Amino acid sequence: MRNNIHEIRRIITVSLDELSRRTGIDPPKLSRIQNDLIEPREDETRKIAAALRLSIKKVFPESQLKEAEGTNDGDEFFELQKMAHKSESEWKQFLNHIFPTLNSIIQGNKKSITLSVKEARLLYELVHQFAEKRRLI
Repeated sequence: MRNNIHEIRRIITVSLDELSRRTGIDPPKLSRIQNDLIEPREDETRKIAAALRLSIKKVFPESQLKEAEGTNDGDEFFELQKMAHKSESEWKQFLNHIFPTLNSIIQGNKKSITLSVKEARLLYELVHQFAEKRRLI
């Protein structure tokens, strides 16, 4: 079954070893799945999509598996992909919107945050990737 694992891993900078850790599937088997040499079992398909925080259809476009209720639709993946190609001024605009709100919360001046769900997911993913790269989590 054709998949987008390699492209997704490249864009969100997740190594095969990291994906293995997240899924519990050993790296050689993940490599064979990624390279379309073997078909993943249903549970493996679900684990891989969940570990990448995407819907099954985004990772395995030809899959006939039904999504679990409440499954992530993968919007933040495409937001991250767009963010990766933003100009410096676009990054500054995004950060200038996010940082004052976060700073107010940190200083105790604000009890709630006004971010869209998409912004919150994107911020979560960026912080999560930062923490993973620095082995903080």
